Amino acid sequence: NAYIVLGLDDEIDQMKEEHITCIKGKITSNVECLELGIENLLISRNYERIADQITNLAESLIYIYKGEDLRHKKLAQKESDAE
Repeated sequence: NAYIVLGLDDEIDQMKEEHITCIKGKITSNVECLELGIENLLISRNYERIADQITNLAESLIYIYKGEDLRHKKLAQKESDAE
């Protein structure tokens, strides 16, 4: 279900942030892990970007099948949250 995918986007973003925090801690405590840590940061960023692309696809599918444009709703929600 495309709506389920939309709900997972924030969860993936949170997981990425937790992963980055963990990697920074490992690098800080053990400089020998620097190269591996950087590789993991790049992998984490790429996974999150893939999740963003999947979310965009789900939004497009919902628009195609239901005519509901969720992109503007997300933008309006972010703007109201910022106020």
